[in-house]
Amino acid sequence: MQICGDDGGSLLNLTVLKRVVISATIPLKNFLLVFVVKTVAHGLNEFKMLLRSIFFFWLMLCFSSALYSREVPARDTLDISRYKVSQRIRSFCLWYKDSLNNISEDHLDQINFTDVVPHSINSISLVNKTIYLTCVIRNNEDSLLRDYFNPGFYFRVIRVFEFDSLTGKTKLLPNYPGEAEGFKLIYLEPHSSKQFYFKLRSIRSDIKFEPSLVPDYFHDSFLLKTQQLLKYTNIITYIISGILLMMIFYSLAVY
Repeated sequence: MQICGDDGGSLLNLTVLKRVVISATIPLKNFLLVFVVKTVAHGLNEFKMLLRSIFFFWLMLCFSSALYSREVPARDTLDISRYKVSQRIRSFCLWYKDSLNNISEDHLDQINFTDVVPHSINSISLVNKTIYLTCVIRNNEDSLLRDYFNPGFYFRVIRVFEFDSLTGKTKLLPNYPGEAEGFKLIYLEPHSSKQFYFKLRSIRSDIKFEPSLVPDYFHDSFLLKTQQLLKYTNIITYIISGILLMMIFYSLAVY
């Protein structure tokens, strides 16, 4: 029986077209299936490699942290004979914050100093809290050195202790004549090194905590420079505060 006519020809064409589409779709499906499988397998391999990298990085980080924690207590000795002007000693010190204020001055050598002085300090957390610093200072010159210790400003308590290797105890340094407020004088004999402990307690939250050693001949210049910096800082603060206050008043007037 022969199919003829317009309807029969159209039906035949549709049937042929359907077979052609199906025959062309099967390879495409196979290609897409293979592509998806390979992509997923490649993604899994990449994900495994990423997990291995993260795990290796974590191991290296833990290992480096362990080494760092072991090296922290052994800080470098500060050779003050190398510095002719003021020298910041933050990087040479270890510190301990006594939040309960219950450490006796007779047992400073028993404090477990394990932390370096942080670069950024929350000043509010230091108000009425006792801070202890320790460092080893050396004098390689042939003459006696006189240096002033200055922790910054707005400290109510500044005490300096020296470790006596003969007795194995710490002793409080006396108040020497001529010491300005906020400065403590220390002496270092020629070719000698000593370990010092510094006890500090702040009274304000806007402290400038930057412990430094200042040679006695540079004391006046250091004090003048610091006062000028504080003066400029106060002027800028007042100007900014005035501008903000004017903006507040203007906003209220417009409202």
